[in-house]
Amino acid sequence: MALTASPPRVIRALDAEELATRAAYRLLRALSQLQARGKVPKLCLSSGELALRVYTALARLLRSSSVDSTQIEFWWADDYYVPTGDPHRAAGPLIAAFGVTVDPSKVHPIPAAEGRTDSAVAAATYARDLGDTVFDICILEVNAPGGFNSPNGNSPGVVAIAGDAEHPDRIVLNQRRLSNSTSVWFLAAGPEIAESVAVGMESAPIAGIEETVWLLDRPAAAELPYFDCPL
Repeated sequence: MALTASPPRVIRALDAEELATRAAYRLLRALSQLQARGKVPKLCLSSGELALRVYTALARLLRSSSVDSTQIEFWWADDYYVPTGDPHRAAGPLIAAFGVTVDPSKVHPIPAAEGRTDSAVAAATYARDLGDTVFDICILEVNAPGGFNSPNGNSPGVVAIAGDAEHPDRIVLNQRRLSNSTSVWFLAAGPEIAESVAVGMESAPIAGIEETVWLLDRPAAAELPYFDCPL
């Protein structure tokens, strides 16, 4: 179990739409605070439909904010090992959403399936690129019991997971590498993910160095205790 400075914080939203909007505004505020301290924020982003909605909303907010989007580093927690233009590819839609408002030299997608022997080579390449980078914020969409489908900390820092007939190979950072983040934010929406959220809150295989936040809509939070504390 990863150690964190304080218990996980749960932020509830009414539905997925409200959750994506609130998460985007929260992320914009965090980026502003980091840049105000003279930092170039380092974001680690996961794939997923809800996560992409957050990133797209953030891209819109950045265009009318004081945050300098050219001074943000982008890394990925996972992606499929497919050619750059493949629809399975997670990095493409995000890069398209941000357009020219980011510095290409600060965008670090997981290698695509072009010019490399196999997914294991691509994983090793990304591990070298990462080095000892500490993420300021790591955003993970809940997709498995325990929170995020990532190998345990005993595996290499970046792992190639073999695909099957329906899914291509996937390259993913392991739990220890993802926990090398000041803040870890989990995103989850929908009743089908409620059990995974409850397991993740209990086991906490991935946690931030300073904080861990679970941003959930009401159905995703259905199996968590709720305390009503009247004043």
